Amino acid sequence: MLSSSQRQLRDYGIFLGLLVFMFAVLFVLTIFSRKSWEDGLRSQVQNVLERECPGEYFVEDFVSINSPLSTSAACYKVSANNGANARYAVILRVATIYGPEPAVFLCNDNSVAFIGFALSDLEVSKRIERAAEKSQLSYWSSELMRIFAEKEEGVQNEAE
Repeated sequence: MLSSSQRQLRDYGIFLGLLVFMFAVLFVLTIFSRKSWEDGLRSQVQNVLERECPGEYFVEDFVSINSPLSTSAACYKVSANNGANARYAVILRVATIYGPEPAVFLCNDNSVAFIGFALSDLEVSKRIERAAEKSQLSYWSSELMRIFAEKEEGVQNEAE
């Protein structure tokens, strides 16, 4: 027979074991679903670029962002078909009047341009764009410019 403290210790051990098991399962599922998540966002970015700039850009590899922004954004290397200096496309969650929606930005050497929202309904996308143009889109454009400027400085400092 177990004493009450031994029973409690056993119960806490079982609970802790189940908790560790559940977190391990969540961790493994997250790792395995990352590639699918990246591919889905890549196709959304490609769809927006094809809709707004047909035939101009091709989305390439996923680029990790070392910023707190990385929880609500994804960055992809982009090649321009006309040889222009397009470097990155960023899809991020922007607060709009319809709730958070995915917006695509194209980041060149010294500029960030809003391309469009990754929505299937073009009319809703244009309505959101008109309502968010002055506030959220300009904020995220300047924020992305700052993040990419810091990234470029870090790359230059590593090269020296």
